[in-house]
Amino acid sequence: MSSVPSFDCGRAATLDERAICASPTLMDLDNILNVGFQQVVQNSGQQTAQIVARRHLDNRRQCRANEACIEKVQRVAIKRLIALGAKVSLPPNASAQTAAAKEPEVPKPPQVVYFKQDEANYVLDSIRQFATESPSELTVDFVINFDRLRQASTGVWSDRKAQQFEAVLTEIDAMPALAERISSARASFAWEQTERQARAIATLDEKLSALKTWVLNNAISEYAPDIAQFLKRGEEVLSRDNYEEILLTTERADQFLVLIAPKEPAQTAAVETQAAAAALAEDTVNNPEIRVTFAFLEA
Repeated sequence: MSSVPSFDCGRAATLDERAICASPTLMDLDNILNVGFQQVVQNSGQQTAQIVARRHLDNRRQCRANEACIEKVQRVAIKRLIALGAKVSLPPNASAQTAAAKEPEVPKPPQVVYFKQDEANYVLDSIRQFATESPSELTVDFVINFDRLRQASTGVWSDRKAQQFEAVLTEIDAMPALAERISSARASFAWEQTERQARAIATLDEKLSALKTWVLNNAISEYAPDIAQFLKRGEEVLSRDNYEEILLTTERADQFLVLIAPKEPAQTAAVETQAAAAALAEDTVNNPEIRVTFAFLEA
């Protein structure tokens, strides 16, 4: 990457843009971001890429002229683009390398990442489909191991069950044709998870923006302080990119949106229903017949 950003430094208007133009490191990262963005546009479409780009620009603007903050935001955005399939690499953090050189390296224990139950079920379904499509490939060992996989995936999920599932999967993975199917299933699951999380982030971002607009226009409302506190926590959840947290926060956002929704349409419907009932009553007085009217009013 050349030390020239993706935008014209002669037209840099904001503090973050000027800081990027003044730093070769930030310019290189900006270039990587631009390349990754274009790749995601080609592979996944403009909408998916814009989700990452919009979050990145919002966070970068908040850094103002703080170079360390901008670099951190750029690196987070690049990781998101890589997760969406961008074929770019993240350069080493210069400041982190300097700090590591000053301190003796302490070996860290390897991080163990076990299967989650959703992924295990996804892989199991793929193996089941393989068995249906390719009966000639099956053996007695396959049937036995498949039953062990099924048992390992049932009940309450735990690290122990995940270890059992992975151990059996290693044995059943020995079949070349099935190994390719399992590898493809895991890649597909990871892709679907990334896409689903990107959509969840966009949905929560939209709901938080609606709540923020309401708070700014209704600062004296009794609900405004609670919603303002919720908005602060919501931004923190978005920065962590934890899918479960995002879903829970979205549910809470929906509750606030229902709470502040305007009540005029319901009140108008009630008035119209009452007017219709009054008209029927007047018609009954003018016409010599018996009428029974049932009015259903929805609060």
